[in-house]
Amino acid sequence: MSTFKSFIDDRREWAVANLDTKAKELQIAKLDELARLDEGDFEGAGIGINEALEKFAEMVKEGDNLDRVAHNAWAKLRSNLIAYQQGLEKYEDAQVFVSSLERDEPGYDSAMSKFAKLSGEWKTLSFKLPKAIENNLAATPLLAHAGVPKDLVNSPEWRTMVVKANSEKMEREAALLEAQLREVKAKQNQLDIAKRMAALQQQLDDALDPKGAAKRAAKAERKAAEKAARKAQGAEPALTPDVPSDTPKNGGIKPFGANGIPSYTHR
Repeated sequence: MSTFKSFIDDRREWAVANLDTKAKELQIAKLDELARLDEGDFEGAGIGINEALEKFAEMVKEGDNLDRVAHNAWAKLRSNLIAYQQGLEKYEDAQVFVSSLERDEPGYDSAMSKFAKLSGEWKTLSFKLPKAIENNLAATPLLAHAGVPKDLVNSPEWRTMVVKANSEKMEREAALLEAQLREVKAKQNQLDIAKRMAALQQQLDDALDPKGAAKRAAKAERKAAEKAARKAQGAEPALTPDVPSDTPKNGGIKPFGANGIPSYTHR
């Protein structure tokens, strides 16, 4: 909230839309008490808007009623949604009925009078209920605290929506994968075209400069021959001198003669 007043106004609207009568009166009374202060009082006490929000959260938790208030938030939301659905269906059914009447039929004027009254009621409901539903949905922490009611999660309508959402996600992922494959193919085509263009350019250069082409060909052949020679040399087994069978493990030859001097030693 940009100002303390906007914080008070927002919390008051939230309490009216989401709390039952008793809890609402309690919260509004506390908000009225806070509203007597101004931003200067809060600043002088070193309390900012975030601290005020925390204090309000503590208010909701007073008396361990957070679960009750959270379930009540769901009840309010569902009640308003059902009221909107029922009001819309009633208005649409009445529309179909009056459109089937003839002006000279008995009871036509009475039916149109009732329809006009119903239309006025629906006009009021269709203005108020969407705002109330929006306020109900704004209580996200409370709705999340209680979690979605199990009867909603287990309903065919909910499961159908989940399947639809998962299907749409899979379709988006498949479309992304297909786009990535097309991008890879396009890049490969670019590389192939670049290679062909380079080959054509080389052919053109050779045609315009036959002597240079001959020199480049000879140079390429010479490099290929050198490479083949190096490869052949590397493939030959390394030559090692034969070691006499009487050579001990230390590499020296067994001594001979009276003085025991070896004939040679390995370095």
